[in-house]
Amino acid sequence: MRGTAGLFCCKILDAAGDIKIELVFADSEANLRDRMRRSGASIIHLKPYRSRLHNHSEAFTLPFLKSLLQLVENHLELVTSIDITSQLFSDLESRAICVAIMNNIKNGKSLSKAVADFPNYFNVLAVKIIEVAERTARLPEALRSIISYVSMTVSIRKRLKTAATYPLILLGFAAMIVIFWLLVVVPRFAEMFAETGMELPFLTSCVLSISSFCINHTFILIGILILVISSGVFIIKSKHIRKRIVKLLPIINNIRREFLVMNFFYGISIMLQEKINLLDAIRSIANVGDDIDTGKLEKLIQNGNSLANSMRSCKIFEDYEVSIIETGEKAGDLWSAFRSVSDMMRLHLQQKLEKIINLLQPLTIILIGLILILIVCSIVLPMYSVIDLGI
Repeated sequence: MRGTAGLFCCKILDAAGDIKIELVFADSEANLRDRMRRSGASIIHLKPYRSRLHNHSEAFTLPFLKSLLQLVENHLELVTSIDITSQLFSDLESRAICVAIMNNIKNGKSLSKAVADFPNYFNVLAVKIIEVAERTARLPEALRSIISYVSMTVSIRKRLKTAATYPLILLGFAAMIVIFWLLVVVPRFAEMFAETGMELPFLTSCVLSISSFCINHTFILIGILILVISSGVFIIKSKHIRKRIVKLLPIINNIRREFLVMNFFYGISIMLQEKINLLDAIRSIANVGDDIDTGKLEKLIQNGNSLANSMRSCKIFEDYEVSIIETGEKAGDLWSAFRSVSDMMRLHLQQKLEKIINLLQPLTIILIGLILILIVCSIVLPMYSVIDLGI
């Protein structure tokens, strides 16, 4: 099922004669129909279901892991714990994931293999940690580590979204005000100025020209607006294009680097804490930081280079980050070193985001104020001239 399973919305008639609507994971429609037929149910209507949690997987993952941890700590059987957890969700998709995981376990799979079938919700790091925990009988500790990792990642992402969303809302509001001025208010003043026949200042002439253009080419402007919005949506959905654009913005690219490296260090620290070999840990963490050449790092270590020197060769880690890892490597305490760097980077990243948010808000307000003052002055100043002529 891994990577190929689809989610289907089914209207079924069960063996008891009741009609139900369920979301079910299956490899294909044929496979699903066969499963239903074997269970004594018949499908009335079937269609693929578009996941609503795909881009917000933490909305399922965190509650699932927290509930599972609490139940496992109370010594409940794993299948029973997942069954109870499924009933805590109100949406059908989350329940369908829980049921699919539970059925995988009932069919003989371990928990790690059961959740591995759902890579959109459980990444390779989480699967590897659970796999090791099953061998060492330390599932609660593993679940705590994963919860801590996911919570930290979600917290940073929310701060990043906040830093970007607030200025965009203000700019959008300002754009609506400017459009209203240009399309409704300015044309009325333009008629009045035309009647006086006075020579207008350069700024006023520019504003009147822009207003006239907007009125005469409204459909073109609407088309441009639709094109801009469509391009924005396309860029947001396209990871490759978004990544290239981010690299052109030094401040945002630096934040992205810190976020990826922080996740990389934190993931490695969890793996080493669970007694996983360093090379296995690097392989397992490969998908966490897509800018980090883990393949190159692994080869350098296998060729006899120290971890610190191998990291320097990757040219994505800062000197102070490598220095801390080098100290931990010499002291034989890599786990603490990775965790220390990760914690330092998390605090530094939070402080940086706080500064950016605190700076963006007044800058955005000042920019909006300047635009409005520019438009108002372009109209108000000629008004004084009109009044003087009237006198």
